[in-house]
Amino acid sequence: MVKTIQSQEITLRYFVDNFGLQLVRDEQFFREWQDDLPEISDWEKELLNQVPPAEELRFQEGYFNLLQNPPFLEDIVRIAIVDPILFIGKFFLYPHHISSEKSINLELADKEVIIRGRIDTFVMKEQL
Repeated sequence: MVKTIQSQEITLRYFVDNFGLQLVRDEQFFREWQDDLPEISDWEKELLNQVPPAEELRFQEGYFNLLQNPPFLEDIVRIAIVDPILFIGKFFLYPHHISSEKSINLELADKEVIIRGRIDTFVMKEQL
């Protein structure tokens, strides 16, 4: 019998325990998102440094401010982190296409599980 689970009931731990999801720190992982990138301007670098969490501690004020003022909710993460990156990265411009609240089903036949949920922000370029 297939079990359907709503995505808001799923935690990251669920995927670790049930599907072997794991953190990969290998810098060679997912190279297609790292190689042959266009140069970014000094202005874009400055903007990115303001988006929490930036790599250098001196640019993490926004992130630490969010941590000190809980709750650290999904909408706050989207507003403070995802939206600025989409803007700076010009993902609102052609050839990208953005949609929101995209319904999805993650169907795992071998586990007889369907996870239903939504993707809050979905960016497409061609077929990816």
